[in-house]
Amino acid sequence: MHPISFILSPEILSLPQIMNALQCSFLGIATFTDDQLLHLKAKKISFDCINITDDGINQFIKNWVCGKSVFDFKSLLLWSSQERDQSIITRGLEIRPWDDDFRKEARGFCDDFDRCCGSGLLFQISRQIDPFESLTLCISDDCTSIYATGKRMTRGGKTYTNYSIPSH
Repeated sequence: MHPISFILSPEILSLPQIMNALQCSFLGIATFTDDQLLHLKAKKISFDCINITDDGINQFIKNWVCGKSVFDFKSLLLWSSQERDQSIITRGLEIRPWDDDFRKEARGFCDDFDRCCGSGLLFQISRQIDPFESLTLCISDDCTSIYATGKRMTRGGKTYTNYSIPSH
C-alpha cells in the first residue's frame, strides 16, 4: 500500500473530470463507492481503496464479461490490506484457476505476469460475448487486480487466445 498522503472524498471523485477521465490513478486514498467504480470511464484505474466491496468488484467483472464495461478496458488495481472473499468476488462467474494445464496453454505469459504484476490467487475469466477474450483476476494480500490479458487472435484460419499483459 502507498503511504497515505491525502483522502479524496466521494464528492470530489464524482466530478466529471475524474469520472470521465481515460486513466485514473491516485497515490492517496480514493473513497470511490461501488457505484462510482462501476461508472468510471477510465481504461486504466489504480488507487488505494477503503469503500470498494467484494460485491462491487464482482459486478465490475460481470459488466466486463457481458460487454457492458468501458471499451478497451486495460486494468484495475485496488490497493488495500482489506481481506477479500474470493467466493463473493467470483460468484456467478466462470473462472479458470491458473493450474498446470492453464500455465502450459498460456506458455510464458504466466511467468511474465508473476514477474511484472505480482502473484496471489490467480484466475482467468472469459467474456460471454467472445470466449477468446479474458481477464486475469489476481487477489493478493495488498492488492486486488484485474487485467484484460486474453485477446482474440487468428492465424492460419485458426482462432485462439493470445495472453499478454496490457501496456501501461
